[in-house]
Amino acid sequence: MSMSTPPLDAPGGELSRRGHAATVIDHAQHDTTRPPGGQTPAAVVAERLASLPPDARACGFCFTVMTELTSARHRDYAFPFMAPVGHDVAPDYALLIAHPMDLGTIQHKLEQGDYNDGRDGRARFISHVTLVFDNCYAYGTEGTPIVMMAKKLQRVFDDLKGRLLLH
Repeated sequence: MSMSTPPLDAPGGELSRRGHAATVIDHAQHDTTRPPGGQTPAAVVAERLASLPPDARACGFCFTVMTELTSARHRDYAFPFMAPVGHDVAPDYALLIAHPMDLGTIQHKLEQGDYNDGRDGRARFISHVTLVFDNCYAYGTEGTPIVMMAKKLQRVFDDLKGRLLLH
């Protein structure tokens, strides 16, 4: 740890999943869950939905799930999964993980309409979100903070998926 990096218990310092060894990120510099302008995630999603063509709005399930997973209530354990794992912090990640996936990439695909083809799109979306967790478990070590964060967020995903798909 360099002298400029805050310790894990310092304000703003938190664990990141960027490799086997824990690294520290500062939320002020790496805040991917708080939208610009202070809007809530739900407000941002509603605004994005309104700006999309009608066929892109078809995957309400996907938008609802992403809104919840990236909401402030899950921020403490969702933030490591918001962006791709960088080579600078996990040089061997690409060698070990054949199909990297993160919530930011899923959000981008969702906004581009990649999940708009009905059940097939929804199944692909579920598969991609599940891949985020599977990759974490494959690369991480059981009992580490990042794996515990993934399990907590996956429980949210599984509960939400179960509730939304039953209705």
